Amino acid sequence: EIDDLLGSSFGPRGMNKIIVNPVGDIFVTSDGKVILKEMDVLHPIVTTLKKLAESMDKACGDGTKTAVIFASNLIKNAIGLIRAGVHPTTIIEGYELALKKAYEMLQYSIKQATEEDVRTTILCSATGKGVERYQAEAITKIVLRVVKHLNERQACRLDLNRNIKILKKIGGPEILALEGLILDENPAREDMPKAFETPA
Repeated sequence: EIDDLLGSSFGPRGMNKIIVNPVGDIFVTSDGKVILKEMDVLHPIVTTLKKLAESMDKACGDGTKTAVIFASNLIKNAIGLIRAGVHPTTIIEGYELALKKAYEMLQYSIKQATEEDVRTTILCSATGKGVERYQAEAITKIVLRVVKHLNERQACRLDLNRNIKILKKIGGPEILALEGLILDENPAREDMPKAFETPA
């Protein structure tokens, strides 16, 4: 059961899993996307859940386990209803009605987030997955500063995917925020400049 597998690694007290993939590589992780990716299962439902995890990771960078556990429970409940004689179309319509109702209820539950709310959310998301507490706190400060800076410069809705680029480099523990554009390429010649204050 996918939800049982991921459920025991879910939350602040979640446990790591030791995954051995088909080629013998060993992974020790609690990352839902990695666990699903390295599973040697060809069932179409598992394939669909893997794609869901990838989409969630790409769109949000987090929440893969939540999405997969939720979806797998929807599937499990649907199978029970089908065995009880309920037509799949009726189940789908019921799920769509539930989604619509949940969306309506969420509109009444929305509140304006304070800076402290945002800080706490970023800190919780950054902690874990190989990130130490001090690194998570550094990331949180940088994210808040960068987003506030971009919001001040743009009157329209901020598109984080277009305005923020995350670049991981081996060689040190530093976490930096640079205003500008980073070209992650080797220079064609040694005498080429390493940085420009203003583009020519």
